Amino acid sequence: ELATYEGFQDPELAKLFATAETGDNGQFLGGDPSFVQFDEAIISNLGMPMEVVYAGSEEAILASLDAAYNREEPVLIYLWTPHSAHNKYDLTEVALPPYSDECAATAPDGVDCDYPADDLFKIVSKDLAESSPAVNTLLTNMNYTTADQVEMLASVETDGMSVEDAAKAWIAAHEETWKAWLG
Repeated sequence: ELATYEGFQDPELAKLFATAETGDNGQFLGGDPSFVQFDEAIISNLGMPMEVVYAGSEEAILASLDAAYNREEPVLIYLWTPHSAHNKYDLTEVALPPYSDECAATAPDGVDCDYPADDLFKIVSKDLAESSPAVNTLLTNMNYTTADQVEMLASVETDGMSVEDAAKAWIAAHEETWKAWLG
């Protein structure tokens, strides 16, 4: 019931996330208010009896997540992927209505849907194919999943590995993936 925003529209279910600070409303824990975020508008526009409380930083969100997880209490937070927390905790993403330009343009306060996708792309010199064909092939073919990124982030942030050691461990465990990049 709480894997979609509709569950949070039910005041009784939202109360599961209530705190002394939010009274009968559930608490949504945001990070730093200077982060680009639309959570207050989304919560309001979707009619969820929740109140946004700002933790102040990513570190504070993670500390709250860790404390709630250890107490086996529910917590609703703003988090993104890839992030190492997805490797450490059994988290459930709350599904919002899919993003569209129309939803972002017509809702009160601008948003009543999910965040837009943040497409990442590669940029290389137009001369790379000629000057270094092997590097161009590698960069053109290189592609790995969000799960791969989370795995490497967790190796560094949770397991204390160096970036270099985490990359080496990923390479050792995913030979079939990177060999395909070589063309």
